[in-house]
Amino acid sequence: RQQNKYGDLVQRAVLPIQRQFRIMLELKQTKHLIATQLAESRKRFTQTQAQFVRDWSDILDSPRVIVHLPSWSMEDQDYRMSMDHFRVRQNSQLSRLCDLADPNVEIVLVAPFPIPEDVLGYYSKLLQVGGVENPEKRLRVVVPEYHDKLPAHISLSRMLYYSSYAIKRIKAIARGQFAYIVPGRVGEEELLVAAALGLPLLGPHPDMAESLSRKHIARSIFKEAEVNVAPGVEVPPGGRYRQHNPLVLHYQAEDLDPDAREELLETLAQLIVEQPHVPRWLFKVDDEHGGRGHAWLDTANIKSLEGVLERLREAGSSPPPLALQRETVVTVEAALRRMLSRRAAISMPLLYPTWAAYSAQFLERGGVIEASPALVTGSPSVNLMVEPTGHVNVLSTHEQIFCPAYRFVGASFPQSSVPHAALAQAAEVVGQACFRSGVIGYVGVDFLALREEGNLRLWAVDLNLHLTSTQASFQMFDFVCHGSFNPKMGSYTVEIHPEEEVEMHEDGVQEQAPAGAKAEPVQERRFYAMTDYISHASLANVQYTAFFNRCRLDGVCFDMHESVGTAFNLMDSFASGVLGILCVGHSPQEAFHELANALDFISRQVGNDDLEDVGENISGNKFKGIHVTIKYLADKLNASAAALSKLLPSRKSEMAQV
Repeated sequence: RQQNKYGDLVQRAVLPIQRQFRIMLELKQTKHLIATQLAESRKRFTQTQAQFVRDWSDILDSPRVIVHLPSWSMEDQDYRMSMDHFRVRQNSQLSRLCDLADPNVEIVLVAPFPIPEDVLGYYSKLLQVGGVENPEKRLRVVVPEYHDKLPAHISLSRMLYYSSYAIKRIKAIARGQFAYIVPGRVGEEELLVAAALGLPLLGPHPDMAESLSRKHIARSIFKEAEVNVAPGVEVPPGGRYRQHNPLVLHYQAEDLDPDAREELLETLAQLIVEQPHVPRWLFKVDDEHGGRGHAWLDTANIKSLEGVLERLREAGSSPPPLALQRETVVTVEAALRRMLSRRAAISMPLLYPTWAAYSAQFLERGGVIEASPALVTGSPSVNLMVEPTGHVNVLSTHEQIFCPAYRFVGASFPQSSVPHAALAQAAEVVGQACFRSGVIGYVGVDFLALREEGNLRLWAVDLNLHLTSTQASFQMFDFVCHGSFNPKMGSYTVEIHPEEEVEMHEDGVQEQAPAGAKAEPVQERRFYAMTDYISHASLANVQYTAFFNRCRLDGVCFDMHESVGTAFNLMDSFASGVLGILCVGHSPQEAFHELANALDFISRQVGNDDLEDVGENISGNKFKGIHVTIKYLADKLNASAAALSKLLPSRKSEMAQV
């Protein structure tokens, strides 16, 4: 009996060990199986991409299927969870449907949720008016079958990868034809989806897309392309700086704490001493987008630095002795240690409530510290297409709009800050550097235009390896205007056919022009202003039909004959209270005037004070702030145009007298 009891005890002790051992073996086998499948996926993806490069010239001239997968596949889950209306944002580029203007193109649009019938009807009508006959025959909308069972913050590509039926449907549509994927923001899941579909990706390699999108890597690409960048330093993740300063290292032996926060203060002090004329230093978190990870320090806000900076400015280009420089660095560092946490401004205090919280994330995730000049003349951006063969095309240029500081809310076309040739050349060499790094597809390059000693200069400041919202807006603009973009001049022209002229006689009789006499078409330039994403809680209560009826009554519409007016970028039939607006005009001031009128119209329908404005939403795209900013820019442009019109007649009269 004792032996049986002893045996039972041994058995009860052994069974859990055996169970855990089997679980460990199964886990090991599963990990090995996953690794094997991933390796096979990478191999298939590499082979497919190589064939894609060889076939590219044939693809452009042949019937083809474009699978639009506008996913936001950021690795950081916290980032995705912090975005309001994350799924709607992944459905914000429905202007991709304008690719149907090419009769050889068939589109598969992967959507994160079923698109409402009224939204599909809106775009179908837009396509038909734009000359696409029966667009539904060449358009397939695929919604992953598990869209309502997966978490709201999951990326669209991951959602598609988990949905076998949707994968099979896309494969069936693309079978036997040239086909490729146009992604959104690329992550590891794009590789899995591309391998599962057996289709190439018109985008950066998923293994390097995340790293190449980091701001400190972007600066390295700009430097490789020999494009000017702002003075500053790169901070890789982990807080260890690439640029070591001899003046700082002199004190690291005993005097200074080797903690990364201290190194941050040391390097910032060194930058301030080296560039005493810089009024503001800008911090950018490596993997943030849209200005969410920005913070800045205005040196004028630290009074104890006034005397030090004044002496450095007076010294000019002749640097003081090395010992004096070191002493100055220590003085500036001491002032920063006391005042930086109180004087630094943070772009998104809802995400980073204090300087301690922001600096901890900045050092952990990496980023850049860059100079922000005193005389900024503009923020131009360039959208490129880097073809699989390496050819780089300029697709469009824009002037970015920020509200509040550094938070992108819209843009105007074309850019007007610098000569187009200089901007296009700088962007093209960046595109070539991107191709050498393994990037193909859509690329957006952001610049800063500034005045330095009376000269106009250009700094490259950011890199976007995806189809940007500005390029998506340009696709809609190009489709509704039926014009042509001149990549050498940066201008867009449309062909207007004047109506048949009627001659009025003194007796009131109208005489038509001769039957054979037709007015020659006129080439006219077009401009536009856009805001890609505005949020207003009360928009969710607006009925689709009622909204567009009021638009027609108030004249908020688009004139297809004149190629001017307002078009809306719908995402989900107002259910989430968001939409985008595109306004086209004969001049920049007319485009901004149209956009201001459109925002006035929305304000009359739903009110200017959004309930979400009581706090602060994560997106920062608050209706009231955007409304005020656009009206200010419209008034400013109108005032400038009025002043110029008064100046020109006076100059003409002076020339006549001469």
